Amino acid sequence: MNGMLSTCFLIGLFLAVTSADSDNEAKMFTTNQIKEICAAVVTEKLNELKPQLARPGLPGIPGLPGQKGQKGDRGDPGIPPAYQQGGGQQQRLQQQQDHQQQGEQQQGEQQPKLEQHSRAWVLDKFPNK
Repeated sequence: MNGMLSTCFLIGLFLAVTSADSDNEAKMFTTNQIKEICAAVVTEKLNELKPQLARPGLPGIPGLPGQKGQKGDRGDPGIPPAYQQGGGQQQRLQQQQDHQQQGEQQQGEQQPKLEQHSRAWVLDKFPNK
């Protein structure tokens, strides 16, 4: 999610610097307009993700619709094996690297969807008067 917000901000910044209307006059976006653009993109992405997040039985996220809110069931896995073995520095490092690689793969898969919001889409949704 943090990556999505920074990507949205960069898109807004890019638009603020490079946008031009039909008369080739520089069209600058204010900070508030850039925030609105980013909020619209993030809201649209969250609306796309809501059906996936609302699946019943999703562990570790209490309070979602369609889920039995059993008290104390928060999907806690307990003590990670790396800490049980005493030491385990190498195993923890490997887990961090695996997690980072998964994040990069997921981010790479989601990136093309963010690029669907072209300059024309933003200018259409937020005309600068």
